[in-house]
Amino acid sequence: MISFGITMQDAPNELPAEVAIWLLERAERYPDVEFKVDYWDIPDEEVDFNNKLRLRFSRLIELRGWGAPLTVRFVYPKQSWFVRIIGDLTPMKRTEIAEMPPEGEYEVLSPKLVGIPFKSGEVPSDEVEFVPVEPHIFMTGLVMTGAELLDITTGQPTERKKAIMEAMVQKDWDKAKQLLKQRH
Repeated sequence: MISFGITMQDAPNELPAEVAIWLLERAERYPDVEFKVDYWDIPDEEVDFNNKLRLRFSRLIELRGWGAPLTVRFVYPKQSWFVRIIGDLTPMKRTEIAEMPPEGEYEVLSPKLVGIPFKSGEVPSDEVEFVPVEPHIFMTGLVMTGAELLDITTGQPTERKKAIMEAMVQKDWDKAKQLLKQRH
């Protein structure tokens, strides 16, 4: 289940594409787990520090007192996005959900924060593409599965995918529904 935290209450229902993909994949795989999304604007005095983190790590994982993932953080040039994993879960299940690699494949930044290095071929982007995502994946009359949204936001961009995304950004739900019904 996807929920938006306090910082999202007056914000558009949009997430960075990378966060949306990560979140939707997990919401589909773990329907009994709540994923709470929040963000903060990075203060000017912290931009340089956060930029160094952004260039080194694909994401950061905040740990609970006993070392299991609590929150996955995605760092962008001017914002940090957080996905908190909520539920009565074992440390092993939290590690699985967060896709925390084995010890030695991440960097310990502090006792409660680790950095996950980029995989081979991955690079940080200076551009942040936002995609519409609603809590519980219901988009004002437009209902789509996580798999459908992943298909639209990943892979080779096609005219159909671009048109669907544009309709969603414009909140033209009827057009988006019509385009979704069309076959590739």
